[in-house]
Order: sequence, then C-alpha cells, then structure tokens
Amino acid sequence: SINLQKKIKKAFPKAKWIEVQYSTNTKFKNARTKKISINNLKKKIVLRNLKKNRTYYFQARLSNGKKAITAWTYRQKVKTKK
Repeated sequence: SINLQKKIKKAFPKAKWIEVQYSTNTKFKNARTKKISINNLKKKIVLRNLKKNRTYYFQARLSNGKKAITAWTYRQKVKTKK
C-alpha cells in the first residue's frame, strides 16, 4: 500500500527493491528470489506456480539494485492449499 511505500522510503531512502526469497527447505537451499519494485508494492505479494499442498518458507530484504541494504528478515512459513 502507499503507506507502506512511504514508511520504507522514509526509513531507507536508498531502497528501490524488495527481494523475497522462498524455498521448501528451512535453510533456503535451492531458494528462488523475486525482486519487487517498491513503487509497485501492493498490500499482498502474490507468487504464482507454487506447488499445491507444500510448505514454503519466505524471507525478505531491501536492496538498492546493486547490493542489499538490510539482512534477510521477516521469515514466514506458509502452507499452500490443496
């Protein structure tokens, strides 16, 4: 949402991207990363083509396009529907 964009830009003015990493492994082996522009940030981040009835682990960080600004944070466990 716009409020989230403003909060991120105020706290981290150099941040341009949110990198979301996801994997079925808790240690993030063979993890995939999706980059989302802060300008295109919505209330929800939707990832397609996840396998049904599996548990995925997610983590996120901010970057300026060349290097990460924050460490991986906001770890979350999500189970996909059948």
